[in-house]
Amino acid sequence: MQFKKVCKSSEIQNGQIKNILVEDKNVLLANIDNNIFATSGQCTHEKVDLENGFIMGEDITCPLHLSRFNLKTGKSLNPPATEELAIYNVKIQNEEIYIEID
Repeated sequence: MQFKKVCKSSEIQNGQIKNILVEDKNVLLANIDNNIFATSGQCTHEKVDLENGFIMGEDITCPLHLSRFNLKTGKSLNPPATEELAIYNVKIQNEEIYIEID
């Protein structure tokens, strides 16, 4: 596995999310309390982009069927989604965000 540079840390302010494509993977970056987290960017129920979802605290709600996921852990919090989001390791170096992709 290796880390890939995905964007500048200034591109995602506290409380914001950003959808990116990394090696054909849809990845969602989230800035929660000034910490960056990376998960798969699509709902595990219907493959809807979570970038259009609703953020509350450290959770995101899918805009289609309202499944919620924790952006720190990827855990599915309510149906209809039952599978967790993939989680990617993040590092920040010289104000650049890197995620670990296998």
